Amino acid sequence: MTVKLKAFVLVLLVSVTLSPAATATEAIEEAWYLMRSRANMKIGNYVAAIEAYEKYLELKPGDREALKGIAIAYEKQGKTDKAIARYDKYLEVFQDDAETAFKQADYLTWSRYAYRKADAVKYLGMGLAVKDDAVQRLKYARLLAADRYDLDSAVEQYEILLSKAPQDNVIRTEFRNLLLWDERFLSKAIQQYEYLVARNPDDFDSRRKLAELLTETRKRRPEAAQIYAQLVLERPGDRNLRHDYAKLLARIADQLEEARRQYRLLLTGTSDYAIASEAAALLSRTAETHPEAIKIYTGMLQQRPGDTEVRMKRAALYMNRKSNAALALADYRYVISNQPRHVGAHRGAAEALAWLDEADLALYHASLAAQYAREDGEARVLRDQLARGREPRVLASIEMPWQSGSDFELNGMRLGVRASFDPSPFISLHVDVGNERYDSDSDDASGVWWLLGGQYRLDSKRRVDVEIGDRSIRETGDAHILDIAYTDEIKYSPWILSARFKHAPVEDSYLSLVGDPDADIGGATRNEIFVELIREDESQRLSLRPSLGWVDSESESANEFLALAGSVEYPVDWWKETDTRLGIEAKFLSYANDHSGFEASQSEPAPGGYFSPQSFLELYLYTDFVKPVGNAAELNVKIGPKLQYVDDAEVEGEVGGGLSGIVSYTHKRSDSSYLILTAEHDLIEDRYRRTVLGGQLVFIF
Repeated sequence: MTVKLKAFVLVLLVSVTLSPAATATEAIEEAWYLMRSRANMKIGNYVAAIEAYEKYLELKPGDREALKGIAIAYEKQGKTDKAIARYDKYLEVFQDDAETAFKQADYLTWSRYAYRKADAVKYLGMGLAVKDDAVQRLKYARLLAADRYDLDSAVEQYEILLSKAPQDNVIRTEFRNLLLWDERFLSKAIQQYEYLVARNPDDFDSRRKLAELLTETRKRRPEAAQIYAQLVLERPGDRNLRHDYAKLLARIADQLEEARRQYRLLLTGTSDYAIASEAAALLSRTAETHPEAIKIYTGMLQQRPGDTEVRMKRAALYMNRKSNAALALADYRYVISNQPRHVGAHRGAAEALAWLDEADLALYHASLAAQYAREDGEARVLRDQLARGREPRVLASIEMPWQSGSDFELNGMRLGVRASFDPSPFISLHVDVGNERYDSDSDDASGVWWLLGGQYRLDSKRRVDVEIGDRSIRETGDAHILDIAYTDEIKYSPWILSARFKHAPVEDSYLSLVGDPDADIGGATRNEIFVELIREDESQRLSLRPSLGWVDSESESANEFLALAGSVEYPVDWWKETDTRLGIEAKFLSYANDHSGFEASQSEPAPGGYFSPQSFLELYLYTDFVKPVGNAAELNVKIGPKLQYVDDAEVEGEVGGGLSGIVSYTHKRSDSSYLILTAEHDLIEDRYRRTVLGGQLVFIF
């Protein structure tokens, strides 16, 4: 009997002697199976060893030696799948065995276990948590980096490796390449290439890569430019290198001149289309180099006459000078001849034609642009601008308002004639004259009115509108009319800005419009200053209009007010061939004093005859659609409910509302005339309700 066996038997006898009967029996069994397991493992009888270990685990579940011993026994037999399964169970319980964790990870990196990559990563991490092993950590880092599995963790592991072996070029090279995979590690990649260049200052490829990385950091682009400049000096014939240098310089504000020089060198003796396109785009950025950009675009079009994008860019450059409008128009017409529905070409042609004093053709192309792109806000705005008074015309109109509401009653008729014409493509003028008559329950009045207005278009984005006039129907108050507006389609922005001042009579009632000379009251005149912002694109139309001002009336001091209005519209595709929009308008109005009275009074409401609440809120939900009727007519309907809140001297916090809307029917009688019929209904809570019927007959010359 060996010494070890004797010792084992001695321990066993002592255990039996000191233990109760049942416990002693279990102890004997445990010792027996453990002894058998060890003995069979020693002689290589792994099947018997596994059987003994399994019996031992039944008596002592979770035993470390048994769990690991079974895995080793399967491994010794070459049964790798079963060994791996048993190592999984062992490592699930005992995570402090670094060597076993590393071995399990090695198995799971075999191609047949590729599906278990996550477990391989887990076991390497488990082992490294117990034992810092450089070889295993490198395996771990590579596994994390493979297929970009976990780049953040891979970077962390490579940094640990480099902190302990900073001179290891293999690790540093792998780390450097890893950092290039994700832009989040740009700063780290730059640091690594700076380290490499510092140790190998003559390494051309390393310096070039460092320059490429620095290019992606705005603040360090000047450094990149310095590196590129030296590289280009070393290899002046490397076109790709010079191209990268030129592209970088074009991104540095104070290096544009050098960028242009480099592009000129690139274009010398070659016709590279892509480089030519970049060079022309760069030269297009400054007015003094526009001719050179045009020359390059012209050369490109000689190679590819059908390149619409290049032709449109050249046309846009031509449009920067009025003297080149004809050349721009030729390019736009070329595009239209090949793409008849090209919105940008029609819009550009309209602008060029406006400069060439071809108002009718300009309107024609602007209308086509709006037609082919109904949701193109810019095209619609251009069409509206060009259509406004472009052709000489005469308009005869009639308007019949009927307004109910106790003291706010106002009924009448207004007749007028307007003549409009354009003395030049950028100036439109109109003259209006007519007669009007209004009455109330107790009185009536009539008079002549006139207006003189015009528009001056500074360019395609900015314009000024002015209108002056007078209404002799007024018996008290100021009868003059003044309306001044400046509109700017803000450059590089989808917003349209309009600033306006308007001075005109208030038409809320007979008293506010005509006045009462006997009582020396009424005759209100509103003076309003407002700014309006409009943004329109294919998905919505937004507007915002804050305003302030004051109202003057006979014998009453100026009554200041503040207002804010806004709206949003969304296009909907409900009916075929119908331009439909859903919208919501909101309005807030507040006067300093209530001047809605109709008799002289020392208290509010003061005698002014106009709606002037302390607080007025209105919400208008509407549908607005335009529908063709046959081939020569169009129906426009805007209708919806209004919800209103009023707080003034008579009522405090009253809520009301009703239906409001306008219907317009336009019929083209011939190429030179058309008829417009309108019906409008509006209301102010329970103060008054107004219905206006109107008609216009327009003759175009």
